[in-house]
Amino acid sequence: ASFLTTFKEITWPQISNTFVVLIILRTFINALKFDVPWLVYAFRAKSKWSETTAIWTYREAYEHFSFETAAAGTIIIILTIVALFYFSRPLLFKKVKY
Repeated sequence: ASFLTTFKEITWPQISNTFVVLIILRTFINALKFDVPWLVYAFRAKSKWSETTAIWTYREAYEHFSFETAAAGTIIIILTIVALFYFSRPLLFKKVKY
């Protein structure tokens, strides 16, 4: 068998679940780093279209002094991520036939 066929039929099913988890983690890490340049250079420009969840939480809690709203928003975001992961498990973690 060729290298491509071997990779597709044997190697990829073994590493596909790990690859999907790494892509998800990498996306979350990059999303957390997105707001750093925004905070450094454009923190005065208030636009709801360029806010990340971290910036929204900070503004609600410390600029508007609405800690309850910030805490509730954070809990809703966490529950949404957990629900998305829970319902996508059958798609992400398929059983590999040996």
